[in-house]
Amino acid sequence: LTLRPLMTYLFQLESLLFGPWAPGYHIFNLTAHIICAWFLMKVTRRMGMHPIAATLTGLLFGLHPLNTQPLWILGDRAEVCVLLGGLVALYYYGTNKIIPSAALLLALYSKETAITIPAWLLFYDLLFLDRIVSFKRTIRFRFQRILPPTLITLIYLIHRFAAFQGIGGYRSVDHARFSNILDVLTQNLAWILTVDHYQWLMFFIAGILLVLIVLPWTPRISRFGIIWFFIFLLPIHNLCNKWYLYVPAAALITVFSGLLEPVIRNRSLRPITVFFILIAAFYLSMVSTAELNHQYRNGKIPVAFSKELKKLQPVIKSG
Repeated sequence: LTLRPLMTYLFQLESLLFGPWAPGYHIFNLTAHIICAWFLMKVTRRMGMHPIAATLTGLLFGLHPLNTQPLWILGDRAEVCVLLGGLVALYYYGTNKIIPSAALLLALYSKETAITIPAWLLFYDLLFLDRIVSFKRTIRFRFQRILPPTLITLIYLIHRFAAFQGIGGYRSVDHARFSNILDVLTQNLAWILTVDHYQWLMFFIAGILLVLIVLPWTPRISRFGIIWFFIFLLPIHNLCNKWYLYVPAAALITVFSGLLEPVIRNRSLRPITVFFILIAAFYLSMVSTAELNHQYRNGKIPVAFSKELKKLQPVIKSG
């Protein structure tokens, strides 16, 4: 049991528009994904990233193979809507009061993981806004900015708790298993990096990410991306399906682009750096194509099975 009315209304609207024409639903998902890639570029540009680096960030995210799952599986459009709402909120945070709140509401009523968005906004505020003024003098303004999204999230949680008279469908799902949390985190990290799951290597990479947070010379964009990555990923304690990693993939690609941005700003090193990133984008596109073909084959099996079952239906005894 979940509280995702926006998803329900969208599918009802699409059923009126497209009926049984399946590509229409997928076109909607693909459009939302492209808008996410576009807003990721805009957000990283607002954080001060070089235009070429920001463009490559959107390209790598758009082609990442994990992102084929929320596009292929229609019900997991919620993941796309959470990221879209969060990116819109980030982009307009500090310059507009209404749009971030509306985007947050849309994300919250798409999927519960959107309750992490106020934390994204808080760290964005701390790392990128009012930096030329002392922190003590900016506390009041930071509090005023973060208060509306915090209150909206709190009201949503109260609504959800009241609607289900508790935590709802999460009673039947063990989301708080701590016995295998390290294995889950390293497996999810391997999926995002599109490499085999060597736990020792993933521990090493996760350790590097944690160290980069506190190093003074780490670019602020990369520091934000690491915090964003762990904020969203740490609550996922059970080994989830890959579509759960839609937001963490965006965060980790932002980390990668932020670390390479100083090299991209160097005119002499820029061509070779961009060349290797485009090679990486080509590799991701090939993996994405293979993933889509794999999902297409998996989708054909139950269709064929259901057709054969329908032929046998009259002779199948009840029970």
